[in-house]
Amino acid sequence: MNDREKENQPGTPEEEKKGASPAPDGEDLNRELEQLRDIFQKELDEQTAQAAQESDQPASGEEGIPEDDGEEEHSGISDWDRLITVGDTPVIIEEDSLSEPEDDVAEDEEDDFDEDLCYCCQKNERNRERGEDYPYCEECRESMKHRPVRWYMIPVILFVAAVIALSGYSMRGIVSDYTAQAAAHKLLLEHHPVEGLNAYFDLYSQGVSSKPMLKRMLRSLWQFGYIQNVQSILSSEFTSEEIEGDRTLSEINDKLTAFNATAEAAYNIIGDYETKPASEIPYDDLMNQLTALTESTEESYDSMIVSYYQFYLAKVCGKDVQTQIGYLNQMKDSGSKDYKWLYYPELAKCLGQAGEYDAAFNLCDEILRDNKDDPSAYAAKASLYRRQQNYTAALDEIAKGLEVSASNPELIRQRAIVYLLQGDTANAKTDAETAFNTSATVSTTNTLAVVCHAIGDTAGYNEAVDFLESYSTQLSDRTQAYVDGELTLEQLFLEGSADVA
Repeated sequence: MNDREKENQPGTPEEEKKGASPAPDGEDLNRELEQLRDIFQKELDEQTAQAAQESDQPASGEEGIPEDDGEEEHSGISDWDRLITVGDTPVIIEEDSLSEPEDDVAEDEEDDFDEDLCYCCQKNERNRERGEDYPYCEECRESMKHRPVRWYMIPVILFVAAVIALSGYSMRGIVSDYTAQAAAHKLLLEHHPVEGLNAYFDLYSQGVSSKPMLKRMLRSLWQFGYIQNVQSILSSEFTSEEIEGDRTLSEINDKLTAFNATAEAAYNIIGDYETKPASEIPYDDLMNQLTALTESTEESYDSMIVSYYQFYLAKVCGKDVQTQIGYLNQMKDSGSKDYKWLYYPELAKCLGQAGEYDAAFNLCDEILRDNKDDPSAYAAKASLYRRQQNYTAALDEIAKGLEVSASNPELIRQRAIVYLLQGDTANAKTDAETAFNTSATVSTTNTLAVVCHAIGDTAGYNEAVDFLESYSTQLSDRTQAYVDGELTLEQLFLEGSADVA
């Protein structure tokens, strides 16, 4: 131990007992020690003389020891025996401080303890039938064995048990819900939005509707064109205050509002001419009205949707493919990621019609990178391969699409066309009828009419025509041209738009 450690070391117990009075030193100390020595020597001489005197007196009782008269004076214990040296200073302490009361108490208790009685209660005898050394009586043994539950504790115990059980069940449900949500979100990240959204809707139908989950659903639903679902969830699950206060929700809601307003305004412009022949449609006038929507100051219209309706008008009016591509490119060049699901497949078809096959296939691949399960991309690729008369590749693309969308009417319609071009009229009619029965649209109805006319099924052809007339419409110009003999089957499905529209 170094000097600094010695300085910092706490004082010994002896030093703590000294108190605050300073010890004498020098000559004063020597003088006091000499005085103490004289006092002690005198006391010792007196004690010695007294002891000799007492030894000469006759004993009381058997040995002549004097009876205790109750006086403590000279009790036979020398004062030297009651001296403890503290440092260099002798201090007299009382005898009581040298006693051990704990031991005395323990001895008294031991004197009162009966080893034949129960170690616990000390009232009943030990049950030696259970062994010679068995320490307890039967009564104590039974009380230690049984801890009866009071009747008024039963509801408390049942309540605690129920809470624990319910907590476990609830936690299991929460963990299960989060696991299912994670699995659904993983499908979205892996570019399987149809499967992912179906998984989310399964949870939604089971009552799982946390706000973060609903927001993820809305983003994906909007991205892939499920407009009606977006509108339904926004209106039923969120208040106007929640929508306004959330950046994601307000952005989607603003886009939805603009989409609905634009679609309604555009349809009001061209809706009356949708079923009319191209020759009866005032193309220039309607196009000017659509263009005016983008210049409106009264309403916020979506310019991309306006461009799409301009493309649609150009298409139904039979305008050249470059005009159609121009309107679609306005959407593509806007920089917005919205509506790819709407215009990419149409742009791919137009590029194929223009002979730009590489660009067309690249667009289809881009669609599939975002959505590996998009049937429209497979249908567009099948149409491109068919235009190139690569029917095997076309059927392969259709098969891939049907793996992810087994009853998709457009894929089945495309297969009917390929079968018809290959001369497989039986399968062509089966697919044409299936597509029509699944979704009776202008395209499926015209395709069915073409197939029935090609195989000589007059009844089937007339039924298709009658169906169109029931909706105040008629065969498309290209279908009518084929029926009238102005176009061959190959010209109808390999040249121009390479389709019935």
